[in-house]
Amino acid sequence: MKYKSENLEVYLKTISNRHKNYLPTDMMPYKVLNEQHLSRPLFDMWETSIANGEGWVGIVIQDQIDSDITIKGQYTTYIHQGEYSKLGQTYQQIMIDYPQASEFYNVYLNDPQITESQDCLTKIVFR
Repeated sequence: MKYKSENLEVYLKTISNRHKNYLPTDMMPYKVLNEQHLSRPLFDMWETSIANGEGWVGIVIQDQIDSDITIKGQYTTYIHQGEYSKLGQTYQQIMIDYPQASEFYNVYLNDPQITESQDCLTKIVFR
């Protein structure tokens, strides 16, 4: 797997969302943010990657004052191409390669409503 090191400073506007077994239990926050995304030049929806409990989904904004969450610092990233259902396999390999990693985010780089599943791109951000 090809990993990349990135120094990030990202401001996010978020909506809370619950997860069970790493999957969101409600797709409404994604739909709300997707509607807000329609006027945006880039599809870059972020979410926490947690097993169970309260998480969030968010979009990048430019103004730190209006942000709910800031992702800042040195992170390792990996681009997963393909079906979201195969993300678990990618995460298993990341956990083998980086067993100390404890902070994870998924960044969806293209819109699954208009992208074939095999072409979906997800940047996994972790440290």
